[in-house]
Amino acid sequence: NLEKQMTNLGKYIKGMRIKYNMSIKQLAKKCDCSHQHISNIEAGRSDPSLFLLRRMAEVFESNLNISFILKT
Repeated sequence: NLEKQMTNLGKYIKGMRIKYNMSIKQLAKKCDCSHQHISNIEAGRSDPSLFLLRRMAEVFESNLNISFILKT
């Protein structure tokens, strides 16, 4: 279900942020959004836009292939 997918995506983003040794505020600044928004995404309470996902992919030096995360 969509709620589970967003939770999985949030966990993935949090894991990448931690892997890159970044705080929520640092990631938010690099992505040009609020730290509250990043926190809500990581907790599965907010959906990131495609634009924000692309910015995160650039920050994490990764591609945008997140389809495996969204499978339930």
